[in-house]
Amino acid sequence: MTWPGQSEGAGALSQRAGEFYDGVLSAVAHRCGGLDVGESAMTGRVVHFEIPFDDKERAKRFYSTVFDWQVDEMPDFEYVGVSTGPAGEDGMPSEPGYIGGGMTSRGGSNTGTVVTLASADIDADLVRVESHGGEVVEGKTPIGTMGYAAYFKDTEGNVVGLWQSA
Repeated sequence: MTWPGQSEGAGALSQRAGEFYDGVLSAVAHRCGGLDVGESAMTGRVVHFEIPFDDKERAKRFYSTVFDWQVDEMPDFEYVGVSTGPAGEDGMPSEPGYIGGGMTSRGGSNTGTVVTLASADIDADLVRVESHGGEVVEGKTPIGTMGYAAYFKDTEGNVVGLWQSA
């Protein structure tokens, strides 16, 4: 899975997309609860989602029309940020009970919807995943200076993401 700005850094994003992306990642980091390393590594809290698309415009039209989601394209990437509910000026949810996410091109390990779980220690969590029959799909990857992402396959073949705030 490739996150926007992964190889080029946040400076390569347009100002609008960069601000949106920073807001999404800040929201993800905020929803993770600011975990300390000494706490339980995998909280199990769902903090983000990704939905793959074959046709970006069709997917944007579908989700914005059917569910009234706010979709914001990141112009330099095959990634669309998604807000599923109201947000304040700071980009944070203004009501409890929803998360944001994104849509990205289908391909590679990104073939189905992915939920992303909060993690205080991705490396330790990936070891735990493997020791319980799961498989690492993509190891710990820095996402700018905001945190790290990783993906694993569970024992049922589902790809699940992990997010660790920096």
